[in-house]
Amino acid sequence: MANRRISLFRLAALLFGFAFLYLPIVLLVVYSFNASRL
Repeated sequence: MANRRISLFRLAALLFGFAFLYLPIVLLVVYSFNASRL
């Protein structure tokens, strides 16, 4: 049970890391598309 808890924590940390890395890129792409559309 403790192993599953650690695995879940690592999975959450990994997802948070990917979100932290890719969210600014996605926002920048969406912002550039909206700016070019205007």
